[in-house]
Amino acid sequence: MDDPVMKKAVTNLEWLSQDRATRERYEARQKALRDELSRTEGARRQALKQGREEGREQGREEGREEGREEGREEGREEGREEGREEGREEGREEGQLAKQQEIARKMLQAGVETADIAKWTGLSLDEIVRL
Repeated sequence: MDDPVMKKAVTNLEWLSQDRATRERYEARQKALRDELSRTEGARRQALKQGREEGREQGREEGREEGREEGREEGREEGREEGREEGREEGREEGQLAKQQEIARKMLQAGVETADIAKWTGLSLDEIVRL
């Protein structure tokens, strides 16, 4: 019993044991303190849970935005590649048409019939007449 904390606890216990009203007030106060601690702890846990959920949602949104941006970039790259391919194809077609027209002009100059020119070059009769 040389421990000061123990001495104080024994003194408080003796004092509370003597007066029923004081003991009931003490017990009510202790209960109020425990209840407050429980509410505080519950609120803290709820805040942590809500913070985690908000963090997760924010992370999901950031991930979605990054995904959309990556998708847009991939789409732009695919679009550029498709555009280049279409441009090459159009260039080939224009080059082929120019060759056909040049051959048709030479055939016209040589006196070849337009029906034969159309058959051999693939140009229509109207296209040949315009040349």
